[in-house]
Amino acid sequence: MLCLTRRTGESIQIGDGIKVTILSSQFGKVSVGIIAPKETLILRSELIAKNGGYTVEEIDRMYLEADSPLES
Repeated sequence: MLCLTRRTGESIQIGDGIKVTILSSQFGKVSVGIIAPKETLILRSELIAKNGGYTVEEIDRMYLEADSPLES
């Protein structure tokens, strides 16, 4: 795992198409903005647990097969 320290307004780039920006941080919570290609599935880890403990790859496949977003 790569661990980075970022301040509000700073970003990291993942590959050519994903940019993660720290929008704010207060009271122990961090607000993160993510710019990614439309076909990139982005889930909070608790959604994976909520959806039966499926792996990201399995959820991604189900998402693409259903052609609709998962419930949040």
